[in-house]
Amino acid sequence: MFTWGYWGWGNATEHLVSLVDSVEHERGFAPPIFVDIRIRRTVRAIGFQGNAFGDRLGGERYVHMPDLGNLKILGRPGPAVQIKDERKAADLLHVAINGARTKRRVILFCACEYPGIEGHQNACHRATVVGLVLTCAKRKGIALELGEWPGGEMKCSDLALPPGEAKLLLRGRKSISLGKQMPGADVANLAPGSVVRFGSASGHYAVMVGGVRFGSGVWYLPVLSAPASGEAGMHDLISEVRDWRRKHGFEPRRTT
Repeated sequence: MFTWGYWGWGNATEHLVSLVDSVEHERGFAPPIFVDIRIRRTVRAIGFQGNAFGDRLGGERYVHMPDLGNLKILGRPGPAVQIKDERKAADLLHVAINGARTKRRVILFCACEYPGIEGHQNACHRATVVGLVLTCAKRKGIALELGEWPGGEMKCSDLALPPGEAKLLLRGRKSISLGKQMPGADVANLAPGSVVRFGSASGHYAVMVGGVRFGSGVWYLPVLSAPASGEAGMHDLISEVRDWRRKHGFEPRRTT
């Protein structure tokens, strides 16, 4: 079971679904079920307005659960996160259990880029929903793990870049272009907050990257750090990555 924010995908819903389905297939799973926990679906991204995403996926793969939405979005005074009906976490767990019977995993999503840490002021309400689902699963004696799609721990991956692309990264470019073809599972599987190593005419470097995205007709990896080199630079980068993943809620959460 995963969580995910559609931020950064804009209207590229077809590319998003193709990528997710491809990665899940490589892992031996059927196309996943998307559970929309937005209380309000009036947004600027056309692909996520109203039931547009549900129409794209079909009723078997899209479930809207506004009762797990955040009342604060509707202007209700009080705390930053106010789940409309916490009891509905049991319904979400039920969706996940039924999906598992047909080897379909569940991705619950909203509009926020990062989940954050439950209870912190800037955390997305999906971090709170995760906590509710885990509590429900624990009461029922169900082992469950939730993490940001595509999930997994931080990875270090080598990426062969054209000389011009490497030069742009060293000059401060904030993305790594992957071209127009959908990337393979080795890149698409990179968890946000992973490290990509690359070579250039001046040596070997590494940067922290976010998850794969699509925009302006190309696939790309967001670059989240300055390039690092050498043993000391790599050590500092790994420390930065770990802090970033903790701060933004990318560490998996499990029933205990």
